[in-house]
Amino acid sequence: MNRSKPLGRGLSALIQKPADTALATQATEPSLPDGERVHQLPLELINRNRQQPRRDFESAELEELAQSIRANGVLQPVLVFEDGGLYTLIAGERRWRASQLAGRKTIPALVRERPDEGGLMKLALLENIQREDLHPLDLSNGLRVLIEEHGMSQEELGQTLGMSRPAVSNLLRLNKLPTVIKVSLKEGKISFGHAKVLLGLGSDDEKIRCWQLCVKRDLSVRQLEELVRRQREAQPAPAVVKPFDILQAEENLCGCLGARVSISPNRNRGQIRIEYHTREELDRLVELLQAMDAS
Repeated sequence: MNRSKPLGRGLSALIQKPADTALATQATEPSLPDGERVHQLPLELINRNRQQPRRDFESAELEELAQSIRANGVLQPVLVFEDGGLYTLIAGERRWRASQLAGRKTIPALVRERPDEGGLMKLALLENIQREDLHPLDLSNGLRVLIEEHGMSQEELGQTLGMSRPAVSNLLRLNKLPTVIKVSLKEGKISFGHAKVLLGLGSDDEKIRCWQLCVKRDLSVRQLEELVRRQREAQPAPAVVKPFDILQAEENLCGCLGARVSISPNRNRGQIRIEYHTREELDRLVELLQAMDAS
């Protein structure tokens, strides 16, 4: 999935600045361009954002960031809002976690007004998308929550997050994948491109069967597309359910001719197919039809 283009609206455009809070101790850093100041907040007073769409934080990556923080400090403030004398993260959970690993007691933070629940999820999604490291399944789940619990439409999500509507729709469809395929996508055994191809299949059994072949043969997305195309071509055509009067006509003709008869209707037109298995049977049917025509 291509998310290389920056979003039209950054986090700062969506979060309002409050007046100074009593618990925030101002840091010695210089003022920001708009007059806002960075505060050094005790880590113990900050809670994680329960609306954070990102579910997994790699231990190795966190330790690497912690080492950088030990050497250079936290270079980019986290975003928080005041919450009953404490603070809740809006964005920057990786820096918050890594700072704890690094043994720090405080972290630089910008304190903003408390957003509503839907706004909090949007801001968390925005931060992760702008970082370009949010897993598609986490993003899919976040989009689903915004739609189901906060009443947002796909169009609104696309405008807010800088995505096209088809991109939003494709991400949401990931929730329909069988669990075993979701796990495979999460573990990096298949890509988002593979997942989109598998979503084009009908039943879960078909999806799982093609996924198994994809993983076993280490197929590229193009190769998986070809496999799915061949699978579709090999499938038998669905059985046609004939109206009762057509079935009754077939039965009557079978009785008259003593042979298997099949009628293929097409609105007011159609075909009648009479089967025979020997030359003698063909001669009998011809004589019978000629006699019927003469009578």
